[in-house]
Amino acid sequence: MKCKVHPDQDSGVLCCQQCEAPVCMKCISTERHHGHSFVAASEMVVSMRDKCHEEIAKIKDTIIPNCRLVVQELGKNQDTSKHLLSQVRTTMTSKIRKMKDILDDILSNNMKELTDIEHVLMHEYQDEVHKMNEHLARLQEVLDEFEKKGQHMESGDLMSIYNRIQKLKEIPSLKLHHDHPTFQEGSGQMDAETLEALFGKLTVPKYLKNSMQKIHPNKPKLAMRIQKVKAIHVPDIDRCRHISCMKSNKTWVGDELGNLVEIDPKGNELHKIKTHHFRQQPTGFHAVTLEDELLFIDQYDDSISKLLSGRKKKTLIKFKEWTPISIHVSHSSDDLLVGMVDDTQQKAKVVRYDASGKELKTYEFHEDSKKRLYNRPHYLSENINGDIVVSDWEKQVVVAVGMTGNHRFDYDAEGGHPPGTIFEPSGICTDILGNILVCDNNDHLDDSVHMLDKDGRFLCLLLRLPSSSLERRIRALGLDDSCNLWIGDVDTNEIRVYKYLE
Repeated sequence: MKCKVHPDQDSGVLCCQQCEAPVCMKCISTERHHGHSFVAASEMVVSMRDKCHEEIAKIKDTIIPNCRLVVQELGKNQDTSKHLLSQVRTTMTSKIRKMKDILDDILSNNMKELTDIEHVLMHEYQDEVHKMNEHLARLQEVLDEFEKKGQHMESGDLMSIYNRIQKLKEIPSLKLHHDHPTFQEGSGQMDAETLEALFGKLTVPKYLKNSMQKIHPNKPKLAMRIQKVKAIHVPDIDRCRHISCMKSNKTWVGDELGNLVEIDPKGNELHKIKTHHFRQQPTGFHAVTLEDELLFIDQYDDSISKLLSGRKKKTLIKFKEWTPISIHVSHSSDDLLVGMVDDTQQKAKVVRYDASGKELKTYEFHEDSKKRLYNRPHYLSENINGDIVVSDWEKQVVVAVGMTGNHRFDYDAEGGHPPGTIFEPSGICTDILGNILVCDNNDHLDDSVHMLDKDGRFLCLLLRLPSSSLERRIRALGLDDSCNLWIGDVDTNEIRVYKYLE
């Protein structure tokens, strides 16, 4: 073996004990090894082997067990963090709900008092009008009598008429103007800072703020035009109905028969399972968790299950008297949102569950009435501001509610449709900017994807597929971690991927 320092010399016979490296005869005489001791390489091998055995024993007996303990501790801390964050969400939601309830009570009491005041005032006005009408009737009576008989009256009758006129010519004293209540606004400013002082402020550690900035260092913006990236043919599905893709390297596609196929970026099948749908046609019947686990609806037993390794499934929630038809996993909290209809097909609602399947909140009615929010929540998603957006094909609107249940808006394609035409929304998703993307499947118009802002205002037709095109029948939408839009074609079993942000 040649010496690395002196290539013209052989090394490996001797080793420097201090440097623990083989040396040649020239190395021994250099300044680098001045004062060092040297031994035969065979002795150094035995010594180093013993040292390695000692270190390996330490790794086995101490380091590996300690690392495993650290992993366990990290797992516990992760669960604790999730629990604490969930508590913060619950506390904030509870606080805002209490504030809303107090404000609703104040408003309700004031409205009731105004209604009572209106009743009193209208009654007083009616009394005054009645008095004046009676006075007018008596005046008219005197006029009619005089005009009819005045020329032939005797002095006694004329005196009587005259006295009556004297009494009636004075207008009755009536209250023409009434005092009205006024609304005196509070002295406090109605701004975010004042309200935040009442509500409370979320304090974020500095290092977390820095880490959060790294998640989205530069927010994307809308591209000048949408660009088709690729098309993937998926042969083992029949009429694509829904797409779940948290990551661009693998995606779940669901079809009209309840088949669920996981594909890679080239369309190769990775997994396939079968679900059952008897009462409702499959729509948004599957979702992917933050841990990249598949959740799916099976109407065979009206359940939501998680797919485990080895194609085994774990049932998370079973429903009685209700049939689940759509699910979505919150990207912020990992909560599960479920759209469902009752067994009579007359009622519909959306329910929020935590990751363990515990029910957290129900969204069924408008907050100020018993008017139902949904007819059929076929597809649903959650926006970055916490709004739950639902595509209701039967009601022909997109319905949005806030996290606390307040009705935010109904979008009926105003601005995105010719007047008088029918809006038929299906697949829906939301992007990193808070935009809402929804398919429109009107049979008499071109299939299209509407883009709305977070408040339900129409922005543009992001994509329009002319009826003459082979690519026109779309129902399914999905967004991956690269902000690419995935669209499922019903007729061709083709998944097309578009880029619309830059």
